[in-house]
Amino acid sequence: MIQLIIFRAFQGIGGGAIITMFMIIVSDIVSLKDRGKYQGISEAVAALSNGFGPVIGGLFSQYTTWRWAFWINLPLGGIAIAVGIWVLPLKKVHGDMRQKLVQIDYVGSLLTTVSSILLLLGLNWGGVTQPWVSAPVLVPLFLGVVVFVLFLFWEAKFTKLPIIPMHIFKVKTVSGVYISTMMNGMTFFSILYYVPQFLQLVRGSTPVTSSLLLMPFLAPISFVVFLCGQYTSRTGHYRNLVIFGYGLWCIAQGLQSTINEHSSVGKIVGTLLMAGVASGFTFQTSLLAAQAAVPRHEMAVVTGVRNFVRLFGSTIALAICASLVNNTLRTAVRPLGLSADQIAALLNDPTIINRSSALDLDANSKAVVIAAYTKGFHSVFYLTVTCTGIAFLASVFMIEQHELNRADDQELKRQAKEKLAKRKLEKKEKDLEAAQALPELEKTMAPPSEVSNASDKADADQV
Repeated sequence: MIQLIIFRAFQGIGGGAIITMFMIIVSDIVSLKDRGKYQGISEAVAALSNGFGPVIGGLFSQYTTWRWAFWINLPLGGIAIAVGIWVLPLKKVHGDMRQKLVQIDYVGSLLTTVSSILLLLGLNWGGVTQPWVSAPVLVPLFLGVVVFVLFLFWEAKFTKLPIIPMHIFKVKTVSGVYISTMMNGMTFFSILYYVPQFLQLVRGSTPVTSSLLLMPFLAPISFVVFLCGQYTSRTGHYRNLVIFGYGLWCIAQGLQSTINEHSSVGKIVGTLLMAGVASGFTFQTSLLAAQAAVPRHEMAVVTGVRNFVRLFGSTIALAICASLVNNTLRTAVRPLGLSADQIAALLNDPTIINRSSALDLDANSKAVVIAAYTKGFHSVFYLTVTCTGIAFLASVFMIEQHELNRADDQELKRQAKEKLAKRKLEKKEKDLEAAQALPELEKTMAPPSEVSNASDKADADQV
């Protein structure tokens, strides 16, 4: 388990960097007016991958081994590295690389990491392995808050290149985007993680079936994101899409909170489809709103913080949801008199309830456990309703419409075209020089007899 945690940490570092960097690259090479189109395409591809991922994971879990969820990253990662090396155009870095590395905010990175870990430990342990009112829970939560305050103080007063510049929160649109994006991450990943669990535990679905039933949520996202990107590039409007998306998503989560073990497949699919369509309106448009609200030189920072906030929200949400579900289960099964080993088995592997011989429970006890899980999942769904409601209010009252055309767009396009033309000309000249040098190179590499024969032939031709 320790090995898995360590390597998952490395995987998270790489994945977090990739998510942020591809958005920054698009922002760096595409004008704000056209950015919606290209970010829409990239977000659509990411959403499409999110759609296929759970299905593939379900197939691995049911028919092979969960280890394939990691092994499959080797060929896919190799392809991505090759494409990045040979296809991705790189801008020349100005200045000394060592000096740039020294300026990185290592202290801020350490503080935010420690704070996140402490908060997550307290939330995960609370009510599950330790009582909420106990030192193992309260101490990490308290220290996590203290370290987070130190992080904010460090960012505001000491570091030259802060991870999160405090002045960007003075921009109302940026603050609104960060609030709504954090709620977005909390809702999206709660659905992604707990809806399949609900389907497997409460309805007895297989991993593959639960993954397929999740597709109505994931599949439409790529299509909607792509359409939103085209719309914003053509019209320059994004605020109305953000507001509509979060409003519809809040309604969808309200409907989702009504599903239970007796709900039809049509109702489950319908609520997930509605949630997927709604979420598609919020991804690319909220990023564009934040970028449009700040100067060009702050776009990379705003983009990075936006992604950090979303992923941090997802991490916090999963910890809260785990506490909600597990605490509900512990309270419900207490009258059943289950042993500590049986309760631990349920918490470690909830799907064990569908294997009749694993826990040796009678029909009544099994029904109580399933009802407890249903109640716990409803708590999760109620949390997502609250999150989407907060995101809707933030988008209505804080996110503003900004102009997407910048005064220097045309000049930057002209400079980019000149650089590209210069690069092509230099390449053409190098190819021509290489072609001219080839006969001389072949002559110097030829055996002496061939050179002599060629010389004699040339003399004979002259005679």
